[in-house]
Amino acid sequence: MNFVQIGVLLIILGMLFMALGILFTLGGNGEGQGDVRAGAVILIGPVPIVLASDRSSAVIALLGAIALLLAVILWLRI
Repeated sequence: MNFVQIGVLLIILGMLFMALGILFTLGGNGEGQGDVRAGAVILIGPVPIVLASDRSSAVIALLGAIALLLAVILWLRI
């Protein structure tokens, strides 16, 4: 399996997970749902743009982005 096939497979899996998440969200009756916290990081070159609902989500999202960036750097070096 080459990188193109792996990439296409990951895209399809990502779309499937998004569809399942939407279905589970719409299928709930609204009872028993707690607070929702979310965070995201958009990297445009060396500039990170952090979007989050609260400070702890922003920190977690930023740490996740740094970990992924380090993993890519290490992977490209080898």
